[in-house]
Amino acid sequence: MDIAVDQVIGTCVRFGQLISEAHDPENILPLLANAAVEQLGADGALVLRVGEGEFLQVAASRGIPPESCSAQFSVDTIGREMEQQLLATCGQRFAEVQTLPLVSSTNLYGVLVLFCCKPGLFVDHRQRLARGVADLAAIALDQAFHRKTLERSLEELRSTRELLARTERLRALGELSTSIAHDLRNIFNPLSLQTDLLRRAAQSPERVLELAGQMKQVVKRGTETVERLRLFGHQSREVATEVADLNVLVDESAALCRLRLGENNQVRLEVVHGGPVKVRVRGAEVVTALMNLIVNAQEALPAEGGTITVRTGTSSEGGWLQVADTGMGMPPEVKEHLFEPFFTTKGEKGTGLGLAMVDTFVRRSGGSISVESEPGQGTTFTLRFPLAQ
Repeated sequence: MDIAVDQVIGTCVRFGQLISEAHDPENILPLLANAAVEQLGADGALVLRVGEGEFLQVAASRGIPPESCSAQFSVDTIGREMEQQLLATCGQRFAEVQTLPLVSSTNLYGVLVLFCCKPGLFVDHRQRLARGVADLAAIALDQAFHRKTLERSLEELRSTRELLARTERLRALGELSTSIAHDLRNIFNPLSLQTDLLRRAAQSPERVLELAGQMKQVVKRGTETVERLRLFGHQSREVATEVADLNVLVDESAALCRLRLGENNQVRLEVVHGGPVKVRVRGAEVVTALMNLIVNAQEALPAEGGTITVRTGTSSEGGWLQVADTGMGMPPEVKEHLFEPFFTTKGEKGTGLGLAMVDTFVRRSGGSISVESEPGQGTTFTLRFPLAQ
């Protein structure tokens, strides 16, 4: 009995070593058919695999007539019925057939069929040996199945992640394009007005030069805004900044917005400088942000008009600028979502990206933005930036 036990253990170990390197079910099944003949002593072997419709199909064979390898069996026939059917198919060649289901984790993966020329071969330790090999094969098939499922899931996950990355990139590009279109509209809107003024000032060379300088500055800011689109998607997220005086940028923004206001005497745009305020930013983005805030402030004023005040100054937290209006103000539920992309109270007229892009620019510059507003009390935006060393 000890010799028999040693034989069972030794055979199982050798077979286990063989299938440990086979990660695909298609490789495990031929190994099982060979082991049935070479290690278990069977005269022939079939390995049936569960296919579609719960039918068993021959996946590997050793020493079996070709006509038996083309048969298909129902799962319900596993056992004596299948054994008798196989014996009849093989004629008088074999005296005994034994079926061993390959079951692991309650899953049926197939059947190992052993053929013997003499009856009574698989008894006692040989029976245990055959059962042990079949169980090892079932465990290997179960692991291979789960491995395949995992690999498939990983591949689907990888494809989904790539699709999401492309979708997110396109979404971000769409947001950026919409934002740039919004900013360009604000920047270039005064250009046509400057062109009209240029025609009227044809007899005044000094005025022509002044308007030409303003128009050149408008084109420069527009070009810098378009440059943001070209830089989109670069690996480096660092932004080139410059030392700038907030007062100069405020004056430039105010000049452009006054052209937009035209001769609307009901809206007053006032600028209050708080001394030199040197910060490190991108000048074009400050002008764009200011114009966004001033345009929004104008649209928030009541029909009878009001005042928009732009102030600059310094504090212990750095340089700051404020845009305050005497408009209608906003309730807390609106203020809570103010900087969220695509949130707008303007309906189809608004994109919901203006303030979101202002917030993004300020934070990217190492600064912060805050808003104070109450219904009927107007609104004040405060942008803070680190002072230039």
